[in-house]
Amino acid sequence: MKLEKAKDVDNEKFRRCTGVKRSTFDQMVSILEISQKEKKARGGRVHK
Repeated sequence: MKLEKAKDVDNEKFRRCTGVKRSTFDQMVSILEISQKEKKARGGRVHK
């Protein structure tokens, strides 16, 4: 299930599909977004 579709589903069905409550899922998404931004900020390979 895509994140866009998951936002439209009611809480009970959301928990059945993902296995976690919506509030827990939102916290997990925010942590992943922060880590992705930090990873992208470091850049690529080191030049020789």
